[in-house]
Amino acid sequence: MPRLRVDRGAASRATARAVEQGISIDTSTDNLEIGKYLVSPLVKQLQDGHYVASVSIRSGRGSATHDRVLRLVPRFDNRQAAVRYATDHALAWIGASQGSPTLS
Repeated sequence: MPRLRVDRGAASRATARAVEQGISIDTSTDNLEIGKYLVSPLVKQLQDGHYVASVSIRSGRGSATHDRVLRLVPRFDNRQAAVRYATDHALAWIGASQGSPTLS
């Protein structure tokens, strides 16, 4: 089975940027480094108790960094379902953009 590496430093930077932009997120890290991509699911709890998800798909370094953010429509009853849905969509996007994802 392929191993997934978690880049905790990138997770902290992504969280800091989200907070700067006024996004309230759970600070536990669900980030995955997949080949040249860093996948960062972001989950927000709404006032009604449901959760919504978005996901950042980042590649590159320094001034060549590209960050694509997908905002996802469904609402979820729990945080884990929202993270799973966001991660699945990121993996599908990565697979569609380069054939199939290479897990490192």
